[in-house]
Amino acid sequence: VLKRFDVHAATDVTGFGLAGHALEMAKASGAVLKISLEDLPIMDEALTMYQKGMSTGVNKHNEMLVKDYLQYLGDYPEWHKQILLDPQTSGGLLVAIPEEQAAELVSALEEAETPAAALIGKVASVSGTAKLVIS
Repeated sequence: VLKRFDVHAATDVTGFGLAGHALEMAKASGAVLKISLEDLPIMDEALTMYQKGMSTGVNKHNEMLVKDYLQYLGDYPEWHKQILLDPQTSGGLLVAIPEEQAAELVSALEEAETPAAALIGKVASVSGTAKLVIS
């Protein structure tokens, strides 16, 4: 499916969580990634785990890697923020494409029966030290 689009960058979201891999993309491109926490496709069980105070053995390490580059625009509970650091994924990809192609890509992925295709954010120019802005 991705071959039909102008992919600028892509990464599989694995052990460093979404925040770690998004930061890698932001640093490599010299841009800021603005991610909407509310638009992330998240398994209910994952949020429930964090609401109960549980975590993975890697979340704290991942937080140390991204904390100096992360900015939250909103008052999110700690358990909700933890999902960005979670190393447990199920084959997720983070893909950067031109904004005008985003809706078409999501539709194409849904037609291909991709379990959770979503537009989760935008790329912006750098301002300050933040590389990941979560709203």
